[in-house]
Amino acid sequence: MSVNECSDAELVARSRAGDTPAYGELVRRHERALNRHLFNLTGSREEARELAQDVFLKGWEALGESDPGGHVQAWLYRIASNLAFDLLRRRKVVRFEPIGDDYDVVSPDEGPDKRLQSKQAMAALQAALDRLPVDLKEVVLLREVEGLSYGEISAALGINDGTVKSRLARARAALAERYQRVHS
Repeated sequence: MSVNECSDAELVARSRAGDTPAYGELVRRHERALNRHLFNLTGSREEARELAQDVFLKGWEALGESDPGGHVQAWLYRIASNLAFDLLRRRKVVRFEPIGDDYDVVSPDEGPDKRLQSKQAMAALQAALDRLPVDLKEVVLLREVEGLSYGEISAALGINDGTVKSRLARARAALAERYQRVHS
């Protein structure tokens, strides 16, 4: 069976046996989402790319002692989060890159008034996100941007499901409150 037909769990098993093309397929499958997540955490595309390379290198090295099984994405996010927070601590700055001005949230068929309102709403949402504590922001990004389940977030961050749910609830409430302050 070719590597692109294998499940993540099968690729992990093959990688643990030394099959580098299998690990290459895991990298290919997960690099885009991982880069996006790291960019959201660091605010720098270059740092995100470097960190992603480090994540995949550490992942390869860790396969001998740990087995992510079918939870490869959560396992990679956990490595990524640890590396990103180490970088941010060294930088002593925690900042997230604002959503670009060219990000359209409405259909191009809608008029300029709607587009302006949408851009203003996105700017207000970004400002609200920027004011969240890092632990809450990360949970929101993993859930709402990356689409991870509670269990995957729990595994990625090394916290239990209840903590994920409570952080997400606090983050959503804080976001709504901050959004109202900024958008009003």
